[in-house]
Amino acid sequence: MNAPLSRGWALIGFIRSCSLVFGSAAILGFSAVNSLAAPVIVEFMASNDKSLYDEDGESSDWMEIFNPDPAPLDISGWFLTNDPGELGRWQLPDGTLLPSGGSLIVFASDKDRNAGELHTNFKLSKDTGGYLALVEADGRTIVQEYANYP
Repeated sequence: MNAPLSRGWALIGFIRSCSLVFGSAAILGFSAVNSLAAPVIVEFMASNDKSLYDEDGESSDWMEIFNPDPAPLDISGWFLTNDPGELGRWQLPDGTLLPSGGSLIVFASDKDRNAGELHTNFKLSKDTGGYLALVEADGRTIVQEYANYP
């Protein structure tokens, strides 16, 4: 009489365990489907010599940020920096949207402009030991960095 009762409780425990595991898998699967692919700096020019001109007609340093996600991505408030000790160096302005599969050119000219063409408040180093990073809006999470280039 006790054996069938124990087996019954064991079966109930097993069903609960499975539902927790499968429920967790479903939740994790749903989260993975809705997660965004992080934007990436796909290219940058630390010593621009006539490869791309800004609105002032100058060949400023530049970087290209690309959105690999199938959905548009709002990177308003994110940061770009050339200093690993100052991750919040230059903030992307409100309304900075990267279209799906699209990219954005930001000039590293030290002109500090956040309307029209975007220009950071720093330049990129052409010397060994250069640094460039894309940082989330929290000012701490480095999405991508190039340390000690070239």
